Amino acid sequence: MYSNLAARPLSLLEALKTAKDAKAEAVSGDLLDPGAAGVRATEVIATARGLAEGRLKLPRRTQAAELPVAALGRLAERGLVHRDINGGPTGPEKAGAPRGPFTIRAIRPGEVPTYPMLWAHNAKRERTLEVRHDSCGDPHAGDEARAIQLYRRAASRLHCNLDFQLNSQSLAMCMTPKKCLGGTAWPNVICGEQRHELPLLLWANSTPGLILFWWRGTRQQEGRARLTITAVPELPVLDARVLNQQQLGHCADLFEDFRQREFLPANEAHRDETRKDLDRALLFGITSVLKLDPDLEENLDLLREQWCAEPSVHGSKSTRIRTSS
Repeated sequence: MYSNLAARPLSLLEALKTAKDAKAEAVSGDLLDPGAAGVRATEVIATARGLAEGRLKLPRRTQAAELPVAALGRLAERGLVHRDINGGPTGPEKAGAPRGPFTIRAIRPGEVPTYPMLWAHNAKRERTLEVRHDSCGDPHAGDEARAIQLYRRAASRLHCNLDFQLNSQSLAMCMTPKKCLGGTAWPNVICGEQRHELPLLLWANSTPGLILFWWRGTRQQEGRARLTITAVPELPVLDARVLNQQQLGHCADLFEDFRQREFLPANEAHRDETRKDLDRALLFGITSVLKLDPDLEENLDLLREQWCAEPSVHGSKSTRIRTSS
């Protein structure tokens, strides 16, 4: 058990009183499983833990709604480490063949790249679910065959955000118009079945999807959540394998509706009407994908505000939600 303090005690007397008071609000867990470390709201902790196990436990609700959740690795493979795409020679002398077959460069005006890449973050152009590639790859001389093989194996439309700056970036996953290779910012998510791409995209950018990314990511810096490429398959996501054809078709319709709608940065989800509309269309009511009780929407509104009030989400940025404290 441990407790998260809002501020460091200023004296021994205050520390003793804080320790006494903290026992009543202690969170289960230990330092070897530090997901709850630094999280102020116990309701947010309860929801995040429940979501990872397929239960939507909302504040001011005693019962949890069941959700189909699975590790991403059950539905898709992770993309390549960026060094396998453009890494230089390896070994002590660094005189061997390059690790990656490509050199990455900017796209020339009017160019249609043979090997398009989504390589770097640019928050302003990553506000919509569909994000265009920003670079292209040139195969090294004599390395065309390896470049072709790598592109065929790893290129995809769906990409996962590894270094999620929650207080400036909007998306946990994005979709490119055509298949491309992703680098350190947006590695590929290669689904076993293409029909699973859109449900994963929509879920990742809903409020529950954002919370799970933040929960599983490392949060050494306020306002930022990071995943390693090896941790991507462990990310809990909507289990699109259980969706029927009607639900999958509904996801396709939602993507068309939302693909060019702009989202605010994740830490502003509490006032992001596009995010709220996506949550509603995905989760609540008979016309939604998952058809949860519409009465839960008010409770999700509260959770959204509580999550946005977390320091590790807003990073004290001026756009943070304003509370009474």
